Amino acid sequence: MIISGHIDVASPELISGWAIAPSNPGMLLNLRLCLGGREIGRSTTAIDRPDVAEHFGITGHRKFGFVFPGLASDQLRQRFEIEVLTQNGWQPLIQRSTPSRYQSIDGDGDGASNSQNKLEALRLGELVTEPGSPPLRGKRILDLGCNEGFFCREALNQGAASVHGVDRSSHFIEAARKLVPNATFTNESWWDLRSGQYDVIFFLSAIHYEDRQRELLHHLSGLLAPGGTLVLECGLWLSAPNQAWHVIQRHDGPMRYPTKMHLENTLLADYSIRYIGPSVMQSGDPVPRHVYHCRRKNKSVILVHGESGIGKTAITRQIAHNQNSYSTDDLLHRLFNEQTMNGLPIRSTIVKKLQHTHLDSAVEMASKIIELGLVKDFCALMVQELPLDLELTVVEGQALSDPDVRRELMDLLRHRGVSAWELTLGSTPATSPSIAPPSAPGTDSSQSLA
Repeated sequence: MIISGHIDVASPELISGWAIAPSNPGMLLNLRLCLGGREIGRSTTAIDRPDVAEHFGITGHRKFGFVFPGLASDQLRQRFEIEVLTQNGWQPLIQRSTPSRYQSIDGDGDGASNSQNKLEALRLGELVTEPGSPPLRGKRILDLGCNEGFFCREALNQGAASVHGVDRSSHFIEAARKLVPNATFTNESWWDLRSGQYDVIFFLSAIHYEDRQRELLHHLSGLLAPGGTLVLECGLWLSAPNQAWHVIQRHDGPMRYPTKMHLENTLLADYSIRYIGPSVMQSGDPVPRHVYHCRRKNKSVILVHGESGIGKTAITRQIAHNQNSYSTDDLLHRLFNEQTMNGLPIRSTIVKKLQHTHLDSAVEMASKIIELGLVKDFCALMVQELPLDLELTVVEGQALSDPDVRRELMDLLRHRGVSAWELTLGSTPATSPSIAPPSAPGTDSSQSLA
């Protein structure tokens, strides 16, 4: 009986592949792993491999995959064999003196992953910040689950300033260091990354190995520099219209795949996402892969201003749902009247200049802040008090009626990576509010959008 087969992956984590008896494709095959002529493990073709079935034109039966525990790096360099049990006893299926590669390097086809086509599916060209420049020019890159370093090398080729690859396989890290000597590599878990600011994070064909995917994606958002992008390639269950997980048996064990709705609405809740498109299918994929470009959501502040009595407080409560709001009037009253603010330089200046003068209204207090030249100090204190850890904060109050206060506050917020918007209320009910967008450095923020 003729047995066809192939080892797709040989690493310290696992040895996996497929085997089939073309004359009897429904037969369950028994295999054993031998090292130096000694049996060290057994397995069967009990794992779904629809790609193998399609290649051989087989319908119905799809269980052709096998998996063994991995071997240590020094053992992988020795000759190991996969043998299959036939009517004539154990016969070699495949003999290899070196481990097979996972990634296809230089398009040589000697790898389980179609790396070049996957690279094209990532559409890194859309990350260009300077027209005509390489897509990753000047960027700091992190590659999680970097394998043998193909995408790390490509990142440097596309202009990256620095590249760091992480993988739990010491075998892969050793191969990556040889392939890309100008990058840095560490043999560690992605949970071990506690610091660093990266402009682009590659997370390709790896998240299904993680049980705590929502927590991990939140963790990675903290490693992105302002404006940075997480390039995520992952398997998705597209046929279900709900938020759920689907557990599927792969050649390397049971894996959880989210529905599209669950990925976008819950797992990536910390990001503004852009769906890029499908990736390439490859050997062992139980579900289609898809690509997303994900940017960490900016914290936002809306500055509500307009004439006194026009309804700023009411609209603030509606927008902020009575929770995420901040009143400049409250800060003014505390600064001018409460001893709890004693010790702050701005409070000391106010007390010294006013002496025994008492101000009652927020209009008078805001005018006095401007008159005393305390706008910068007042705005700096306000930014310290704002709950900028919230996704949205709405600020209203008399002090925002002054354009210098708004301008200073927006500059301070922008320098902290916060998007600041102006909501201007009209003087009559027939006048629609207008919103001024966040201004870029050096631009005029007074422009309004009706």
